[in-house]
This record gives sequence, structure tokens and C-alpha cells, in this order.
Amino acid sequence: MKNITRIAIILIVLINLFCAASVTKIGQIREEPTRFHEKFVSVTGTVEDVFAIPLIDVVLIKLDDGTGSLWVKPVDGDNIPRTGVRIHVTGEIKTGITFSGKTFGILLFEQNPDKPM
Repeated sequence: MKNITRIAIILIVLINLFCAASVTKIGQIREEPTRFHEKFVSVTGTVEDVFAIPLIDVVLIKLDDGTGSLWVKPVDGDNIPRTGVRIHVTGEIKTGITFSGKTFGILLFEQNPDKPM
């Protein structure tokens, strides 16, 4: 019975390490936005701000993970988390223009959970 418990604990630890390794830090994306352009990433952070214009169905969420912040365009504009809530988002990074080595307009478009990457 002890061996089964040990194996279960080891598996849980390994799964947690694997999941944590697959999360990209927002600071990395902000430092090298062209490297992440049109790439799928997963980020976890706290909702810092929500920008919404209901009449034209525009919603953006500002997410902060402690290394930086990033605007996220959620798939579902009706199910918006409140400020201060910690969330996990997977999607595609899109960058705006790059001028003199600075990239402006970094945005993560959340992936529809029903569609595979």
C-alpha cells in the first residue's frame, strides 16, 4: 500500500510540473513579441482590468502574472471574469506594428476550447 501511495504522489508531482512548464510567462512574450507572433501559448494570471463595449460586443481582459501584463480577447464575451480573479487562458499571440525595435499592440486571442490547436 505504501508503494501505491508513493507512486501516486510522484505522478501528481510530475503532472503538476508538466502543467507548470507549459505556461508561458507574460514577461517573456513582452520581451520577445516577434518570437511569439502567431504562436499558441498558455498564460495564467490575475485579471487586472476589463474593457467592454457591450453595444458592439467588444471585450478585452488585462491579465497580469507578476512578470508583466497582456490584453486578452476572450472567446466568450458573455462570461467575463471579475477584476482580481486568477484565470488560465490559451490562445494565439498577435502583434501590431514593430517600429525601431519596439512592438506595439500585443494581444492574445483566446482559443475556442471546442477547437483543437
